[in-house]
Amino acid sequence: MNSLSHSSVNRYLTCGKEYQLYYIEKIRPVELSSQLIYGSAIDAACEDYIKERNPLRAKEIFKQKWKEVEHNGQTIDLQLSTEVKYLPTDFDYELLVQSDNEFILKDTPFESVRSLFESLSKKEEKSEEDATRLAYCNWISLYRKGTFLVNKFIEWVDSNVEEVLSCQEVIELEDGDGNKVNGKADFVLRLKGINGAVVIDLKTTTKYYDKNSVVESDQLALYKFFLRSKYPDMKKAGYVVLHKGIKKNREKICSVCGHDDSGTNVKTCTNKINNKRCNGAFNYKIYPEAVIQYIVDEIPEEKMQEVLEKFNIVNARITAGEFEENRESCIRYNGKVKCPYYNYCHNNKDMTGLVCTKKEQK
Repeated sequence: MNSLSHSSVNRYLTCGKEYQLYYIEKIRPVELSSQLIYGSAIDAACEDYIKERNPLRAKEIFKQKWKEVEHNGQTIDLQLSTEVKYLPTDFDYELLVQSDNEFILKDTPFESVRSLFESLSKKEEKSEEDATRLAYCNWISLYRKGTFLVNKFIEWVDSNVEEVLSCQEVIELEDGDGNKVNGKADFVLRLKGINGAVVIDLKTTTKYYDKNSVVESDQLALYKFFLRSKYPDMKKAGYVVLHKGIKKNREKICSVCGHDDSGTNVKTCTNKINNKRCNGAFNYKIYPEAVIQYIVDEIPEEKMQEVLEKFNIVNARITAGEFEENRESCIRYNGKVKCPYYNYCHNNKDMTGLVCTKKEQK
């Protein structure tokens, strides 16, 4: 009997061998993904707010969840851990406050965090101190971003949510052979201006979602198929997408004449005084703000049936022991990232960066 989820089916469809190593052999990457940990911390804070409506409590939960995490039976201090794999887009020096900069630059020859980060990132071989300092740069940057993300979600809830019907609603479908499809829907809500219950999935990401993303979502189709019997008036599903790329809202004011040149690419003031261009230097300020997407749509019946059939096909292949390698998925994200099992598959089962968590049967 198999127990599948949306993520496990996606892993199988990406590469059958990767599914086998992860779920059956239980060989897991030692390295932690910043996306997964960070997304979980944001989710925990948002879930708490939507239930309790306490902004301070929600922000404290995010802070706690982004400080420590359990991984392979150990508690990891995320602030200084060099085991976390960060994305190039995670670091944003403009969001750091003065105390962050002072802490990072302490006992270094660098005058700015930006120059320190760029210099250390280029080093092929890093000392433990350098690696730890880089890790903290990424960690504190994401922490600063998180406060804006949670604030934006709070604004969205206060403006749109009329009633919370459930949080983390368990999804469980079972066929006649005992095979299961599992999942958890983030929220089932009643929203202003929309008739009927709506199942909502919360995402924290660097990419913008297409306007048709709800209609095309396997995950939301599965959730709606299961939940519509419990919520007969459920007609729609949706995404609430929090973007890690913080909008800066830059202000560029001339230090000489006070002219506002915000929104332009000019390097000196364009204001004319007595028919002569000012050319004064600018004082720069930013007013950071998180960006949120709110997409709600109907999911066609045929889409739900298509998703169920996909689960059936994957389940049959797993039962038959079909775990075909997909060499096209070994290098991902436009050639920037290797599959975590790359060395294992390409270098005679090299376990570098991996650990087997499978418990031996007595």
